Amino acid sequence: MQKIELTVSPVLDSRYENTISELVYTACQYKSSIFIATPDEKQKVNAKSIMGIIAVGMLLPGTQVVVIAEGSDEEEAILALQKFLA
Repeated sequence: MQKIELTVSPVLDSRYENTISELVYTACQYKSSIFIATPDEKQKVNAKSIMGIIAVGMLLPGTQVVVIAEGSDEEEAILALQKFLA
């Protein structure tokens, strides 16, 4: 399992809806299970679920999140989401 804590980039604010669909598309390119969580990991959503991400509203610019990936390509998945969100 790989984890990384990061702050969501302010650049994502102007295109929030597109950002979510692009993030889900990116996450779906990997076999690993990928989650986005609050820093305390009390709230966790599947990064491959557009409805889950929208419902929780975790990807607002400046928000601290933890990206968690587990599976055969977890390292690549973490790097891709880090590049996308930071």
